[in-house]
Amino acid sequence: MADALIRDITSGTYPAGSTLPNEQDLASRLGVSRPTLRGAIKSLVSKSVVQVHHGRGMFVNPVSQWSALDPQLLAHRVGSDPSLPKRLIEARRFIEAAACELAATRCSEEDLAALEASLSDMIAAAKAADVEGFVRADLGFHQIILTASHNPFIAALFDPISQLLHVTRTQTSSHAEIRDHAIEQHRHVLAALSSRDPEAARLAMIDHMCQTEDDFDHYVASSG
Repeated sequence: MADALIRDITSGTYPAGSTLPNEQDLASRLGVSRPTLRGAIKSLVSKSVVQVHHGRGMFVNPVSQWSALDPQLLAHRVGSDPSLPKRLIEARRFIEAAACELAATRCSEEDLAALEASLSDMIAAAKAADVEGFVRADLGFHQIILTASHNPFIAALFDPISQLLHVTRTQTSSHAEIRDHAIEQHRHVLAALSSRDPEAARLAMIDHMCQTEDDFDHYVASSG
């Protein structure tokens, strides 16, 4: 129910500063009970999407006031704001480059073996044109690096972003060329980690994110 309201807000049905319909009308419009609606509104209030002024109504807050790292809100914003996927790549570049740098000196042989297995899964999925399997292996590769950094704060910073990546990577990985580029970049990252060279690992991840951004511009944004 909260998702339906967020969709209506991000689509412009209820823009920032507008007043939502009264509880009875809104519940009827959405086809839910009033207790169910109240629960959804309470959730949106806690995320600063709406504010309730008793006796005056329910008002939509500007996006700038929404909870910045809430995965549910970010997912909706990515779907409605074409600039956000590139901002997501920028954030990944900062966070994952640092994680990769740390992992180069902290990862175990088991971590490297797991990365090799993920890369093999990516290659097999690409050959089979299995986009879902490719994305799963791709995201698994990056999660192993985050874990191998042995810094829980990096993983915590990345968590809200990670919940969006399945959507965006599925969109981009539907292109065979992007899958090929990703495999090549992952090979470079794995080689740098295997060399235990933190600077090489950091640069390899930055190169990977730059390639991801170039692919998005060429294959996704230009076709939108």
